[in-house]
Amino acid sequence: MFNHIRKLMASDGNLLTGMVEVDEAYFHPNPQKRTTVKAHNSQVVFGMVERGGRAHAKHVKSSGVRILSKEIAKGIDNNAIIYSDTHGSYKHLTKAGYVHFTINHSEQEYVNGDRHTQNVENLWSNIKRGITGVYRHVDSKYLQMYVDEYAFRYSNRKLEPKYMFDLILTNIARQ
Repeated sequence: MFNHIRKLMASDGNLLTGMVEVDEAYFHPNPQKRTTVKAHNSQVVFGMVERGGRAHAKHVKSSGVRILSKEIAKGIDNNAIIYSDTHGSYKHLTKAGYVHFTINHSEQEYVNGDRHTQNVENLWSNIKRGITGVYRHVDSKYLQMYVDEYAFRYSNRKLEPKYMFDLILTNIARQ
């Protein structure tokens, strides 16, 4: 039943606009294991967050440029301003026509005026704490549904819970 509800929380597919932060996160198969090393068997989730608005997140095959550039093109309006870290997969964004600013975490730079990725990092924090603290373990075949749940919660965080429930019921009516 919960998996069916999570399916109803999937992204609406509307393009993100304005200032959008992008980042990738790695989910270890055993979230109880505390490690900062990106294990070879970690699952990659790519996230896009409008500042003050919605979030989209997608379980992807890899964090390579071919994969992430397709997700950016499908999820972000061409007129948006994109903020990211210096991950190599984002170097093409200016050539692709986006206004793109970076922040260099490897040099201990996390905020520089409007340049930061704090909102998308907040999304990762909520998802990882939810999986570790509530669900304990999420199989990779279900990871997208859990990511959808937390992106839905983030996107509708300003609503009262009863209105979030109404949105889910609306999604049932559309199917």
